[in-house]
Amino acid sequence: MGSIEQAANTILKHRGVSAMFMFLTILTASLQIEVNALKDRIATMRSSADADLFAYDARVAQALERLTRATFGDAAFQSTALPPAFRQPGHRVEGEVYRFIALGDHLTAALPSKNQFVR
Repeated sequence: MGSIEQAANTILKHRGVSAMFMFLTILTASLQIEVNALKDRIATMRSSADADLFAYDARVAQALERLTRATFGDAAFQSTALPPAFRQPGHRVEGEVYRFIALGDHLTAALPSKNQFVR
């Protein structure tokens, strides 16, 4: 009887290990399916957000352009062109903000400071 019990225990041990591997395989496959579904959802969210970002970028850049022209004039606006990196959608607002700041700095540098006498 001892050898039969030993054989049964060996079979049960191997079945337990194979059952554990099967469980882990099923768990891994189900997690992979969920990860792929999340990747697809994120990809669709990004593509829909890009259109909104570009529309926002165009609206805000146009408003900043009008503000820059009204504040500094057309000649100053045309003298400070946007670098090519800022002409791309999604970066135009940033370029317009830098242009506005540069024109403001240029104008401020031309004004007399507190320490200079005004005649």
